[in-house]
Amino acid sequence: MKAGSWVADRVLLGYAHQHMILRGVSVGVLVSCLSCAPQHAPNDHARNVVIPPPVKQRPEQPGEMVRLQGGTFKRMARWQPSVPAHPETVATFEIGRTEVTTNAYRECVKAGACSVPVGFQDRSNGLSPQCVEQLARECNFGRTDREDHPINCVTFTQAEQYCRFRGARLPTEAEWEFAALGTENRPTPWGDDPWDRMRANLCDEACVSGFACPFVPSPTRAPDGFAATAPVGSFRTGDTPEGVHDLLGNVWEWSIGEPCGAQRAECDGSEHVMRGGGWSGSFMFEYRDTTPPSFASSDFGFRCARSIAPVRP
Repeated sequence: MKAGSWVADRVLLGYAHQHMILRGVSVGVLVSCLSCAPQHAPNDHARNVVIPPPVKQRPEQPGEMVRLQGGTFKRMARWQPSVPAHPETVATFEIGRTEVTTNAYRECVKAGACSVPVGFQDRSNGLSPQCVEQLARECNFGRTDREDHPINCVTFTQAEQYCRFRGARLPTEAEWEFAALGTENRPTPWGDDPWDRMRANLCDEACVSGFACPFVPSPTRAPDGFAATAPVGSFRTGDTPEGVHDLLGNVWEWSIGEPCGAQRAECDGSEHVMRGGGWSGSFMFEYRDTTPPSFASSDFGFRCARSIAPVRP
């Protein structure tokens, strides 16, 4: 994916995949229709609507991991229907229960192991100046009201720095997908139950009305309590059976390995894969995004993973 028009590309493609109504439409056609997307002026009334947030449970500890027993699962490649499903085996590993929080990242900066987030890096060329300004304001670092929100506006390298600080690394895309699907190949991280507004932090009516950006909203636009990022772990009904939070929505998550996979032959290794979708889009669990490592956005974040050494007999 080209760096230009990344916001609109992701939301439109995710929306199409969710509803399965544009399978026969080429990516080029979708991208060419970006100018068709309505741009909504900010709506102060929408910003002031008081919506009870999801019930918060116990706070997660920085670096808390969930151990997942390795196994074989079927990578469905639903982000690219032309790619055949294929089995893949992952070794036992641990993955962050939550996305890395702003507070946890700040500890790394204080320790001198991480650099201050670069902030929103605008290379879109297709977003209005007002949209760009609004997205830049949604970077969480330095905001005392978002200490338990995911850190965002960080590059791939900054995400790697943090995970090394915690004695960990970024997850591979296969590990991320295994955490979301499991060996039973769940259709969603939480299983077979249908989506509802309390499963994930996606783009609701406040998100659409509050930004002058061409966002495509969640299937119902039903309010989820947050116009942008939410505290990690706020949407517990969207957890995996193993207790991993927010694999759908809130922020897109950096991963390592196979930036192009079987999706295209001309891969030059200059981009990295992001999974999970973010607060600015629709239901995008099935979609993968490829992004330059120097890019950063207010809907980009990450979680860490850790390899488990095999037990010697």
